[in-house]
Amino acid sequence: MSGSQPARLVPLLPGGVCDLLPEGAKRLRELEGAIRQNFGRLGYQEVVLPTIEYLDTFLADTQKDELPAGIFGFLEPFTGRLLALRQDFTPQIARLVASRLKFVQLPMRLLYLGPTFGQDGDGSRLEEHQGGAELIGEAGIKADAEVLGTVCLALKAMGFERFKVYIGDAVFVKSLLALPFQDNATRHAFCSAWRQRNLEALDVIVEKLPIDQQTKGILVNLPFLVGSRDALKGRVSSSSWRPLQKSLQGVEGLFEALEDVLPEAEKCIELDLGAAPKHAYYTGLFFEVYAEGFPQLIALGGRYDQLFSVFETNVPAVGAGFKLSAIMKVRREPVNF
Repeated sequence: MSGSQPARLVPLLPGGVCDLLPEGAKRLRELEGAIRQNFGRLGYQEVVLPTIEYLDTFLADTQKDELPAGIFGFLEPFTGRLLALRQDFTPQIARLVASRLKFVQLPMRLLYLGPTFGQDGDGSRLEEHQGGAELIGEAGIKADAEVLGTVCLALKAMGFERFKVYIGDAVFVKSLLALPFQDNATRHAFCSAWRQRNLEALDVIVEKLPIDQQTKGILVNLPFLVGSRDALKGRVSSSSWRPLQKSLQGVEGLFEALEDVLPEAEKCIELDLGAAPKHAYYTGLFFEVYAEGFPQLIALGGRYDQLFSVFETNVPAVGAGFKLSAIMKVRREPVNF
């Protein structure tokens, strides 16, 4: 019998995480540098946030007994309170401002970098590198334009020549949910058909609504409310539905404000008034950014004027986040063994 020791197996990583080799690590730091540089020149200051927080930080006050889908939660050994790995930076920023920075003069400009943790519906993601910026204490179109325009400048600094920004409006979305549906089940069915861009189901539900035919036509065609501001305005200019007209007016103001930040912004921006926001806390403008020929989201953001109320603070805010792991894939950087 041989006295040699059996070879030890090299442990494998779980799906959804990876090692960064030297080249990949260097590229990640370069991407982070683009965020620091472009937002830093406007006075954004970096903060470092903990990976673990009490679960309450990531919940709306009406959901504190529920564990959100995809979040990693566990019990604190000595207190029994629920903890969670960070899934989203923005609630952490709200907690930080409402507690540690509540006496700092507004507006406040903060940026952050680090990993987030969570699982998508198909279990495809565990850890993701992100970075972002938040403009806190300033309401209005100019603040929205500052964040959105700087996102575009940072992406250009990262090497993107062609990308598309899709703009939505959470106020317009709220008006959709306020339509006179027969009951909550019908409202839920409408939301599902709208988010899935299911034209047949939308037609059936909308036809039964007690509203005028012109508005019905707009609602049935929600999935097609996508395009440049001029193209979209031309298609719905005859509509008298106030929520739609107000949303288009807001977009006009945004483009005017963007002239001071990024004059060529209109070339890469399209409106998508049929889009649903990724985060329920958005209260106004929200946007998503995609690179040409790549289906994965690389950046997103929006206005969230009510999120701070969870911490008994009333502060307007707008922010953006970069999906750095996805950006590295787009750039075809080596990221793992």
